[in-house]
Amino acid sequence: MCGILFAVRTCHAAAGLAATASTEGLLLGASWAAAAESRSPTAAAAATAAGATVGATAAAEGEEPTARESGWVLDGGDDRGDLPATTSTAQPPALWPRLAALVARRGPDASQHRAWSVPPPLPPSPTSPPPPQPQQQHQPHLHCRLFASVLHLRGPAVHPQPVAYADDSQLCFNGELYAAPSFPVPSGASDIALLAAALHRDVPDTAVHEGAEDRGGGEVVVDPVVRRLLGTLSAVRGEWAFLFHHAPSRRVFFGRDRLGRRSLLWHWPAPVAAAEANGGGDGAVAPEDAGSFWVSSVACAVDLPALSPPPPSDEGGEEDAMAEGGGGGGRPFWSEVPTDGVYALDLAAWSRSAVFSPEFITMYPWESSATPRAGAAQLISPLVTTLVRTLPGPTDLLPAPANPSTATLTLPPLPADPTHALHAALASFESLLAEAVRLRVETTPTPPISTASTPPTVAILFSGGLDCTVLAALADRALPPDTAIDLLNVAFENPRANAAAASAQQKQRRRRPESAAAAAGARDLYAVPDRKTGRLGAKELAVRCPRRVWRFVEIDVPYEEAVAERERVLGLTVPAESVMDLSIAIAFWFAARGRGTAVSPATGARTPHYTTPSRVLLSGLGADEQLGGYSRHRAKFQSIRGDGEGADAAATAAAWERLLDELQLDVSRIGARNLGRDDRVVSDLGREVRFPYLAEPVVTFLSGLPVHLKTDPRHPRGVGDKLLLRLLADRLGLARAAVEAKRAVQFGARTAKMESARETGDMVAVPRPSDEAPPVSYAVTLALALLLLASPCINSSKPLPVTVLMWDYSADVSSGSSSTWSDLGKPTALVLCDYAQGAFQWVGPSSGLRGNSLKLGSWRTHPP
Repeated sequence: MCGILFAVRTCHAAAGLAATASTEGLLLGASWAAAAESRSPTAAAAATAAGATVGATAAAEGEEPTARESGWVLDGGDDRGDLPATTSTAQPPALWPRLAALVARRGPDASQHRAWSVPPPLPPSPTSPPPPQPQQQHQPHLHCRLFASVLHLRGPAVHPQPVAYADDSQLCFNGELYAAPSFPVPSGASDIALLAAALHRDVPDTAVHEGAEDRGGGEVVVDPVVRRLLGTLSAVRGEWAFLFHHAPSRRVFFGRDRLGRRSLLWHWPAPVAAAEANGGGDGAVAPEDAGSFWVSSVACAVDLPALSPPPPSDEGGEEDAMAEGGGGGGRPFWSEVPTDGVYALDLAAWSRSAVFSPEFITMYPWESSATPRAGAAQLISPLVTTLVRTLPGPTDLLPAPANPSTATLTLPPLPADPTHALHAALASFESLLAEAVRLRVETTPTPPISTASTPPTVAILFSGGLDCTVLAALADRALPPDTAIDLLNVAFENPRANAAAASAQQKQRRRRPESAAAAAGARDLYAVPDRKTGRLGAKELAVRCPRRVWRFVEIDVPYEEAVAERERVLGLTVPAESVMDLSIAIAFWFAARGRGTAVSPATGARTPHYTTPSRVLLSGLGADEQLGGYSRHRAKFQSIRGDGEGADAAATAAAWERLLDELQLDVSRIGARNLGRDDRVVSDLGREVRFPYLAEPVVTFLSGLPVHLKTDPRHPRGVGDKLLLRLLADRLGLARAAVEAKRAVQFGARTAKMESARETGDMVAVPRPSDEAPPVSYAVTLALALLLLASPCINSSKPLPVTVLMWDYSADVSSGSSSTWSDLGKPTALVLCDYAQGAFQWVGPSSGLRGNSLKLGSWRTHPP
């Protein structure tokens, strides 16, 4: 695995330095930091802070020593003769050290930093140089920086990135490659070594770039660099994101796999005037940041909206984005690189104009292998995501209960006819999914640091549900018997849910004091739904696979720790920023950290303070989207057909069509949704998440399978949804998991609604440090004062909830500003007081809304 960080911006160099420049000079990070130290100790400290090989210089422009004095430049040449390379006088962008530190966390095993300049083109004839310009004049050029960190997961040795070629080209690759018919991957081979060799073989060392495409006589002619690069990427299989700088043609190619299983973000440069106008203030976007072109595996939050033009989207396509041009006020600074193709940034064209234009970016879209175009370079999609529209006939369906809402959770028996399509579908699905799991676990190296007697090479994000339990059983089939498997199960202390449980316990104590007193000391703060099903799932696996060493890792997260890490996790979700994104991401982050108590499902032995050494995690993501696992799939079906036998044939056909539409929507947008976020969250801890349900053969197979063989909403929840996977689980001997109902991780681990039941997933999440009290408006302060004054009139011996209506406010005490009665707006909050519990709690509409709105908080005191 690799973390990638790349930035380009326009700089100005003295004409005397740039006039003799010919090609990109490659600057090594160690030399950069050493040269910075010779000029400024502060610069050297900044370089060290960003990572051992991350350079940063604080020298002002004009103080740079010449290239030969500093020793930074590796001599290079171009097709016009051996001319000395250039150096850059540019300081690194202000965001660079922050981003480099984040990228470095993704790959602790190796890292490298490189920088180079792209000068304006030289005159056509090197024998006729232009007359020298006055020294005080400055000539614009591009300054490029590239940093990569490596997490070693494949191959016998660590391969530092970027991989450098003899012609100064560079390659960064983040992901895993698996064997494909046209791209064999030997067992134990290094992915980056294979890909680097393929590109070195396929991409010419010298190429004259005259544009991405030239049209003549109606025929598209594509240069050999593009043709061979796209051909290589079409042949590979696996999860990946890459960045390839082809130095001879001065282009940077980058992109993600068709499903977006690896994170890659970008930011387009803002107009200079707009960047400078909006670049002030603490934490604001600096002009050099807003005016830079960024590509990064991970982002950091910025305070101002982006000034860049909107990048292409999967829905709108390249043309819609290019047409909007600059501006883009209010858009996020960062956005996901779309998964609709591979992109190329033309540095040569940018250096000629000195001002960025969207025209410098070319997109090469994914295309179907069924539509070949003679003479054209094509990026052939390795999978099919268009669902077949075959509807079931009366004899195709398994018998279903007349009333699913009252039916028992029992899987329907397989058809007695062995030629029924379901038998073949189930056998093929098992074979393809088992192979996907095998490819993702078999070559994983033993973790470098492990105190366990049987070290695991693979861990599974484990809730005990259907998807992850099937993956665990198939991993057991693929791994050697002496290898342990860790099952990572996370549970959060949820103050709101625990308060509700305490209240229910108190009521129970009044009604039945004896039974309540016996249960009072047994209440577990971490007995969340996923913990309960996780324990059952681990025991089921231990019975089903008794020779395997299973470790059920109970990861308990106190509320204070969750709040303390909230800001870090929220930064990893960028550009996503909703409450739902945060509640899912924080569960994955703590689960991926893998720190808890290891429990043997077979013996019950507990090992406290355990941290999984496994660097590879398996996730069940992708099963719900393809197999109809979400409640909205059932709702779409039932919205037309309804339940019971009264639905006629036309309504039933329309219901299947509606279900197909919803499934097609989910499958089509997999690459644009959550995979990049999940990769950033897990990789922040130096681990890699893999998705067997999203393997190309599995996705293609399920897309070509009739819908009724994958899901059947006529059956009850826990049976009909993901029917094919449930039948597979039953076939693997996982009877309990086969009928386990779907539950979202934020509710199973209880990361959702931790402070308020009014919180909704689409609200904007705002971090709040654990030691920061919620902002309190004067209106809230007044209300609490009135309640305290009225409290002598309240009989505190009886539980009496008191509700006070509060209003929105436009200032808060914590900011030091004042508020008047004119600031109070519409009623938006309630203050709840329970004198019997000695508790005050006030509830606003959201803990995540920006601006002038109430936040959530609670204070405990004693009744007067």
